[in-house]
Amino acid sequence: MAGSKERRPDKKRKSTAAAHSGGDPVTLANGHCATDGAPSVWPHSSFWPKRRRKQTISVALAASVIDVAQTLELATFLAGQIARTAAIFNIDEVVVIDDSEGSGVDSKVGESAAFLARVLQFMETPQYLRKALIPMHKSLRAAGLLAPLDAPHHVRATEWCPYREAVVLACSEGSGSVCDVGLSQHAVITDTVPEGQRITLELGEAATAASIPADLAKRANLGGATEGLQGRLVDPVQPRKRKGVYWGYTLRIAQGLHATLAQCPYEGGYDLKGRAAGPYAQRRHC
Repeated sequence: MAGSKERRPDKKRKSTAAAHSGGDPVTLANGHCATDGAPSVWPHSSFWPKRRRKQTISVALAASVIDVAQTLELATFLAGQIARTAAIFNIDEVVVIDDSEGSGVDSKVGESAAFLARVLQFMETPQYLRKALIPMHKSLRAAGLLAPLDAPHHVRATEWCPYREAVVLACSEGSGSVCDVGLSQHAVITDTVPEGQRITLELGEAATAASIPADLAKRANLGGATEGLQGRLVDPVQPRKRKGVYWGYTLRIAQGLHATLAQCPYEGGYDLKGRAAGPYAQRRHC
C-alpha cells in the first residue's frame, strides 16, 4: 500500500514465549515440570474467567447426522468435529438422540447413536486415561487420526493444574485409594472408590507429598513406589463452579426428543430450550 511505513520490531519488548522456550522439560519429584529450572505454567490458567459459572449449557443432536458419512473415516471425522465444537463453546452436556428405526424397542441402541457416543466419549476422555477407561472397539479404529481435543481438563504430564481427572488403580478399606493422574507420581486419597472408576481430584495450587500405603502399592503394581501426591476427591462440577473453567462434557443417549427433556439430569429440568435447524432439515417424529 502506498504511503505505508514498515514497522520495526521493538527491541526493548521481550517475548513472553521466549522465557519458557529452550530445553527439554524435566519432571520434578513433586510432579512439576521444569524448563531451565522454572516450573511449567498451565497454558489454560490464563484463560480462567474471573467469575464463577453456575449455569450449564446442553446440546442435543440426532444420531442420524452420522448416516451421511460414506466411510468410517469420514464418520469419525464428523464426530470429532462435533466434540471439538462442544469444547470450543463450553458445552456441559451432549445428548445423542437415537432416531433410528425401531429405537427404544427392548432398550436397544441404534448403530449410529452408539457410534457417535463412543467417539464423543473417546474425545472427551483425557489421553492418559483412555487405555484404562475405553476398551478397544471397531467403531474407534479411526479415532487415532483425530487431533487431540486439548480441553482444559486434558492436562499434560509436563503441566501442573489444581484439578486433574484420575482413574482409581487400587482401593482398600482404611487405606483409601491410589489413583493415576497422568503424572510421574500417583495420587492418594482417603476415600475408598472402586477400582477403574473415573474421578476428579483436587491437588491444590502446589504439590503436597504423601506416602502410598504398602497394601495399595502392591495391589496397584507400583513396583515398590511409596511416594505420591496428596489429593482430595471433589465433584466434577467444582472446577466450573469455583474457578469458572470448562471441565468437559457429560454424555447420554436419549430414545427420542421426549426422553431428552424428561430425563434431564439437572434439578428442575432445562429452564431455557431452543431448536435450531437448517432450511433443508428433514423433520422426524421423535
